[in-house]
Amino acid sequence: MTTFAKQPRQPKNTPTMMHNHCSHAFRRMVLLMTFGIIIYAVGCTSKPEEPKKPESSIEKPAKKPVVIGFVQPVDDETLDEARRGFIDALAKRGYSDTAGTAQIIYQNAQNDIPTLNQIIDKFIADKVTCIAANATLPMMTALKKTKDIPIFMMVGPAPTINDLTIKQGENVKAPANLVGVYETLAYIDSSIALIRRAFPNAKTIGVIFNSAEPNSTNAMKELRKKCKQNNLKLEARSITSTAETQQAVQAILSKKPDVFLPCLIILSLPVSK
Repeated sequence: MTTFAKQPRQPKNTPTMMHNHCSHAFRRMVLLMTFGIIIYAVGCTSKPEEPKKPESSIEKPAKKPVVIGFVQPVDDETLDEARRGFIDALAKRGYSDTAGTAQIIYQNAQNDIPTLNQIIDKFIADKVTCIAANATLPMMTALKKTKDIPIFMMVGPAPTINDLTIKQGENVKAPANLVGVYETLAYIDSSIALIRRAFPNAKTIGVIFNSAEPNSTNAMKELRKKCKQNNLKLEARSITSTAETQQAVQAILSKKPDVFLPCLIILSLPVSK
């Protein structure tokens, strides 16, 4: 049964930036969801207590540790925090490298798509117990490559946004092997409210977004709606590679916005050399 929990996003204390931070609440959600993936079911019966048998001098074989392939697309503070929360949640349930109950294989694609594919292919070939996909791109890539290995998603939107769900009657179902937590767009409401409090005379907001990324385009739709509701003008520029970033930012700054919101989705853009 596919299970998801909503992961709220909150802005930084600075009013001029939107930034995702994994809170303690997120860690608790990761804890609950992770527990659902790897917990072993123990059968309980009400048999009468049997006399204790003499302990055998032969050591019982240790349980084989679960193997978790953790894939991250790029170095980023938000993603690093999510990874720490995931590992902490596992440890609280008794699964860690230190305890010998789990082997966590961390791999970072360093913003390179071929490397990301190789990492996930290796995890699948090694038949890991679970693939932990930190961000949307690793999650989508893993889903295309395996239907058998559980995939734990984090730092990404609801499956409906990325067209991963299938409608069955009145129900909407995500892939059977996809579990984890997803983000909402509540941080946009919070950001607009914060801007209103900090800059009551603000009239124009500038933002860049990745037009090729579902997370970014979906956030832009919500931002446009909120700006309209709050009588704020939105100066937006779309980009599809890092080479376009400087020009887009300069174009926005030439409009002299009162607040500039850099989009974190830029971290998932192809690097232009």
